[in-house]
Amino acid sequence: MRLPIAVFTLALCSAAASTQDFRVTELLTYSGNVPCADCVGIRYVLSLRPDGRFYRQRTYLRSENTGQILLDLGVWSAQEGVLALMSSTQEQESFAAASPGTLLLLEREGGRDACASRSDLNCTLTRESRGYVPLGSYRIRGVYREKGGRRTFQPCGSKTPLPAETSGRPLLLQRLSTAVSGGKPALLTATGAFEQATDSQAGETLRLANVLTAQPGGVCPAMAPNPTLSTSGDPAASARKAHTGAAALLVGTSWVLTEIGRKPPPSGVGEGEASLHFLEAGRVSGFTGCNRFSGDAALSGASVHFGPVMATRMACPASANIEVDYMKALEAARQVDLDGDSLYLLDAAGHRIAGFRALRAK
Repeated sequence: MRLPIAVFTLALCSAAASTQDFRVTELLTYSGNVPCADCVGIRYVLSLRPDGRFYRQRTYLRSENTGQILLDLGVWSAQEGVLALMSSTQEQESFAAASPGTLLLLEREGGRDACASRSDLNCTLTRESRGYVPLGSYRIRGVYREKGGRRTFQPCGSKTPLPAETSGRPLLLQRLSTAVSGGKPALLTATGAFEQATDSQAGETLRLANVLTAQPGGVCPAMAPNPTLSTSGDPAASARKAHTGAAALLVGTSWVLTEIGRKPPPSGVGEGEASLHFLEAGRVSGFTGCNRFSGDAALSGASVHFGPVMATRMACPASANIEVDYMKALEAARQVDLDGDSLYLLDAAGHRIAGFRALRAK
């Protein structure tokens, strides 16, 4: 998503002129509230480390004081006053360093901000007086290893593995041991909290809390955030970009609903199995078990946002409950997780809200 071309070009020119070489020599933290296309707003905290790692906290506000909190991290790079972020789950975001103490949100693929469509909105983050790492449970994708009794987790995009702790949780330890059986590393999507990350040079420990997906022997996809943004052509072109990361694997596959809220859907209702189909050019279609639907699906890496979705209006009382739950799951979905032939939709907090299996041609 991008600013109107004139505003976008002006922002880039101003940033390039005033902060041609964006540098970070200590832990810096920026914060602010930015507009949201379908919520009250997004409360934002972004912390940048000199080694190229960032920490991000976004609170999708349902009211002034309540909302869903999403914490993630990744790598950043800068060129000609433009700051590019790539999370460990391959979500991209771009800012202009509009002044030494201000970042201007330019683009967030698959996002819900309204900065791209209106130039009269405040889309800036302001530098805080001291840098800090937001506390909470982070959702991270990376490579987990066990060697000589030592556990490490290396977030995708990062060059530095982190010591990993598990607090002695037996079920978590069992799943981790299974994932790395045979001595090979495993690609995990996990949640966990950071400890002792109080300044830019301090060592960190990741305390793992939960494993969402595990791929034994898996490796991180290539991650190369591009800090340059083209200001020519259609300013809405980013919304029509080819899908990247997990999105490329979703398109062209039929997905059959297997769970809603970690429970299997009722069998024998409606006219057939509920399904989901990702199409080219950011479109989606599917079947609720009663009605067929189609709409938009913004995909970037592991980030997803459905809507608006239009459906037929057949009356099918036997499948009414699953249809309502299915539509609510699509509305709440913010992330996707692929685990072999299984696809999971997660909300902004990383909770699994729907599951699917790939329907392969025989």
